[in-house]
Amino acid sequence: MDGQEGVIEQSFKVTGNRDLSNGLMIEEGMNDSLSFLVDDVHKTIQLSEGTYTSEELIDEINHRLTEKNAGVSASYSDNRLVFRHHTAGENHKISQFSGNAFTSLFFSSEKGKDAVLTEPNQVQFQIGANSGNSISLHFMNTETTAIGVDSLSVIDAPNRKGALSKIDKAIEMISSERSTIGVIQNRLEYTINNLSTYSENLTAAESRIRDLDMAREIMAQTKNSILTQASQAMLAQSNQIPQGVLQLLR
Repeated sequence: MDGQEGVIEQSFKVTGNRDLSNGLMIEEGMNDSLSFLVDDVHKTIQLSEGTYTSEELIDEINHRLTEKNAGVSASYSDNRLVFRHHTAGENHKISQFSGNAFTSLFFSSEKGKDAVLTEPNQVQFQIGANSGNSISLHFMNTETTAIGVDSLSVIDAPNRKGALSKIDKAIEMISSERSTIGVIQNRLEYTINNLSTYSENLTAAESRIRDLDMAREIMAQTKNSILTQASQAMLAQSNQIPQGVLQLLR
């Protein structure tokens, strides 16, 4: 190999933070569908309804992945679900998870634990009523090894110069990531304001409908009251006519 060490490429994986050691209950229409992209190709698996042990759950997921020829396999790491790409290399990725089973399979439901994924650190926010109303946010890995400042040396002038260059580059990367997150934050705040306005308009519309229904009912009650009174008057009048005829015959 010409004196060079071989580098073994790792396959891409996504790891959840939910402890599935006690298994999971899958309910139809509640948490039975999981969608994601494999190398930018959309895949969706449908889990069968039932109560699964940890082992049964992983078997069911792998069965559905194989059924859809997803190119992905499922396993556990510390009782957390792991999706791993079958093909190694940086060009082969799994991304954009969605579906009603996404939270149940990957996110912890325990209070105080963050609902996050490791690798690729992507979170998708549902911001509307329709399936396409979502925003995806990918968090950059900002560990020292990832931004190139894990092994700085200032022992001499050349090393100090190189260290400063690496630090400047790391600061630039972090600033760029902060800008990206800031844009997403602004979009979320804009969406929140829009949804608040929509909620207020919906409440006002409901109030107007209720007021209209009340007015209609009052009109109907008044109409029925007039008809009843008219009927009573006609009945009284019809009773008086025979009495008048009898008085004339006397």
